[in-house]
Amino acid sequence: MNFLSYLKKKIPDVIIHLIFILIISIIALNFNIPLIVIYFLITIYTIIFSLYYYVDYRKIMNKFKNYNKLIEDLDKKYLFLQLLSYEDFEEERWLQILSKMSKSMLEEVNLERKGKETYRDYIEIMIHEIKNPLATINLICDNDKGETSRKITLQTEQISNLIEQALYLAKIENMEKDYFIKEISLEKLVNSAIMQNKGALLENGFSIETLDLKYSVYTDEKWTVFIINQLISNSIKYRKERPKIIVRGKSLENGIELSIEDNGIGFNKYEVGRVFDKGFTGEKSHNLNSTGMGLYITHMLSERLNIFISIDSSKKSGAKIDLIFPINDFSKQL
Repeated sequence: MNFLSYLKKKIPDVIIHLIFILIISIIALNFNIPLIVIYFLITIYTIIFSLYYYVDYRKIMNKFKNYNKLIEDLDKKYLFLQLLSYEDFEEERWLQILSKMSKSMLEEVNLERKGKETYRDYIEIMIHEIKNPLATINLICDNDKGETSRKITLQTEQISNLIEQALYLAKIENMEKDYFIKEISLEKLVNSAIMQNKGALLENGFSIETLDLKYSVYTDEKWTVFIINQLISNSIKYRKERPKIIVRGKSLENGIELSIEDNGIGFNKYEVGRVFDKGFTGEKSHNLNSTGMGLYITHMLSERLNIFISIDSSKKSGAKIDLIFPINDFSKQL
């Protein structure tokens, strides 16, 4: 609000002042008071009420400046109304109205939050229930090494990967309740992810090369295995002839890098900046029934675990995704 806007709201007051000046001037003229005295009194009166309005304007602006600072300093900005105190009758009435509105809004938000929590809990329970029959199917197929069993195993791997995406997406808002940071070797993380995709890797004739996985990192095992699993699953989905995956560890000055590289269809160079966007599939994957959620969830989880994830845009073919685990930064991951 600038000063002109303030004055517009004070137009009724200004009109009253002008009427008052006019009446006083007429009375003064009837009593033969010299014009110079009348002009002097009008000038003094005008200066006084002009100063009053200017001071009032500055007072209001300072008040809202303090309000803005108070809001910026609050973590939970919706508690702002609880910290206000009224100074006059009108402000008291407005605060009462705003408090009722705020209370109603908080009730709606809490109701919505409870609904989301109930739905998320249901999704998590349902997914865990689905995993049980999948495990039973895999066990049956392991005991029957026929062609049909092999095809069934491939399908259950895909189903398992999709429900894992749904499970981790449901958990991501409250993942701090479900992860445990500890020291673990890259080799163990990579091997766990490879085993989850073993059927599809064998079926599609993948060769896998693992290099320099002797390093250890501080991270959550379950969530990090899911991230690596998604990257390997992407390499399987976007494969070409004679598919190959190279998983390599490397020590950097600021952390430990784990790179996952394949010789598949890769990404268009101009799409690299959008690969982690929600629902983005890219031109090359239009015929692969891609949901565009795998890398999106992977990126979100990496940020939560303080893992820097990036795509090597210099590759002319295939894809190379790097994960950098920070060293000497254990406290930030807790």
